[in-house]
Amino acid sequence: MKVSLFPLPNFACTCGAPLLILALLAGCSTESGMGPSLPAMVTPPEPPAPDHRLPLDVTYVDSARYDVQPGEVVCLEPGTRPFLVLNGLQGRPDAPITLTNCPGGTARLGGDRFGIVLRHSKHLRVVGSASPDDRLGLVVDGSGEAKVGVSVDQRSTDVELGFLEIKNTTFAGIVAKTEDANAGVPPEERFVLQNLHIHDTYVHDTGGEGMYLGSSTVGPGQHRLTGLRVHDNVVAQAGWDGIQVSNATGDAEVHHNVIYQSGTKGQNFHGNGLQIGGNAAGAYHHNLIVDSHIWGLAVFGTGHIDVEKTLISSSQGVFVDDRKATRPDVPIRVRANSFRNIQGTVVQVLNDIAPVLVSENRLDGDNDWLGTSSGAGANVSLDQNTQVPLDSLRFPGKKDGNFCLLPTSPYAGMGLSHCQ
Repeated sequence: MKVSLFPLPNFACTCGAPLLILALLAGCSTESGMGPSLPAMVTPPEPPAPDHRLPLDVTYVDSARYDVQPGEVVCLEPGTRPFLVLNGLQGRPDAPITLTNCPGGTARLGGDRFGIVLRHSKHLRVVGSASPDDRLGLVVDGSGEAKVGVSVDQRSTDVELGFLEIKNTTFAGIVAKTEDANAGVPPEERFVLQNLHIHDTYVHDTGGEGMYLGSSTVGPGQHRLTGLRVHDNVVAQAGWDGIQVSNATGDAEVHHNVIYQSGTKGQNFHGNGLQIGGNAAGAYHHNLIVDSHIWGLAVFGTGHIDVEKTLISSSQGVFVDDRKATRPDVPIRVRANSFRNIQGTVVQVLNDIAPVLVSENRLDGDNDWLGTSSGAGANVSLDQNTQVPLDSLRFPGKKDGNFCLLPTSPYAGMGLSHCQ
């Protein structure tokens, strides 16, 4: 088991009457018998009226056998099934097809090779609904042989994943890519994974990445991702990187996520909190990245990358390198972030191609702000970075899987925005 280099302190409350006011100011939870309740992670909406109900013995839904029309709702009967394949389901932008759990209970997928796989599908929502059994009504438990919890595969596009719990996979929690989709394909037929929206998921205890979005290989055979939105997710205890994004070349935004304890397998090259991989761009902001085995944030992207208003704690800081898709005319900005309990140099730059701008960041410690090698240095600028004391980060409900912050937290506004 990986031991945190910076254990998050418990938010303890004292129940003595003379300290009541102090306890209330500290935001003590009802668990201690006093004070206001902690903010809770948001619960999914009530299940919609289904058009199709899938009994537990159904594991394969093909458009050739099931007449599922745009705008319809398919629900999974409560209980456990080994896996589910959705093949060829075609919604419309104004009428997506929705897969959810049926009213009355939680739908569980037991982890036989994979949990849920999307193939050749478009305009499809896989979203949990309220359940009397669990906070999230769709649960993928990979205990057994499941390598991947949810896979967006075989040219599936325009997909929403939300209100899911994914755990105990031998590899990644969520994978979204069609490897070599464009190998030998003429330009007018090249596939682009558009409008992937991942939100309000709890992905934890994975053997590989928590989320693996886009191929880590950069080349003409790989497809691009555009319109990527990843927000309000918790990725905890990922064996490799917490969230990895590659080939997201246009309109990508990853924000308000909690990435807690990445790289629990202790491998040298797969232990970053958030990795912005080759041929990636976009905005990455208001994330909480805590206790990564290697770097809190690793940047290998093209440029046009903005990393802002994020806390990186209990890891190495930010690593910036170049890859063959890196461009010399677009910047990488690391701005207005907070760094606490950082091991070594705060920002290590090996990228000697793109301009790297490091500004308005805060550091608790006396670490050097910048390290460079491989010819980098002239392309890096430092501006208005300060060294100031920073409070420790506290998730007062973490032991119950609640990663919301108290409104009084100095880091309120980072991490989950969908708390209630």
